Amino acid sequence: MQEPPRESILRATSRKRFENSLRDFFASPDGPLARFFLAALLVLLLGINSLNVLSSYIGRDFMTAVASRDGAAFASQTMRYATILLACTGTAMVYRYVEERLGLLWREFLTHRLVDLYLRRRFYHRLGLTQRIANPDQRIADDVKLFTSTTLAFLLMILNATMSAIAFSGAEDVAVIGLMRDAGLDFPVFALDTGRLHGETHRLFEDVRTKLGVQVEVYLP
Repeated sequence: MQEPPRESILRATSRKRFENSLRDFFASPDGPLARFFLAALLVLLLGINSLNVLSSYIGRDFMTAVASRDGAAFASQTMRYATILLACTGTAMVYRYVEERLGLLWREFLTHRLVDLYLRRRFYHRLGLTQRIANPDQRIADDVKLFTSTTLAFLLMILNATMSAIAFSGAEDVAVIGLMRDAGLDFPVFALDTGRLHGETHRLFEDVRTKLGVQVEVYLP
């Protein structure tokens, strides 16, 4: 039987170890707090994207007030803009704090786990005899710090990009819907109506229904 490539073995082993580490982390005494921080990050991401959408609407009304030289509307939209900016700043600060706290919990758990493996059965003696790894304790600390910060940042980046793509959908999505329809794919199309959508957005929904023949399900919060 032909042996699989070593690279695929390493990938499968690394993935399994990563999944086991995550499972053990959430099952550890710090697991409930970690789940709370993760849920808080999801809520904060949703809040940040909602504020970004709201700021785009306020920016539209602000520019309309400037173009029409409406002093009262300009003053009102300026105050709303300042309020939204303060809310965005406060939410971003809390988000950053929660991210750092979750990263520290993840880093502390992995550090204890790897140090325990390092000290178990006097493994450090064998490392010292081989001389293949210099300062293994320092390597553990540096690698765990890099690994935890990278994995957490990558996860949050994917979640934020997904939420942003959903929040700021438009004509580009119509092109994707058309390509998927031409490919013969059966898929649902839905939209969230916040009650403050542009008129152009509602006309876009109707164009998708009439010109592409794709039903758009609109949900109200």
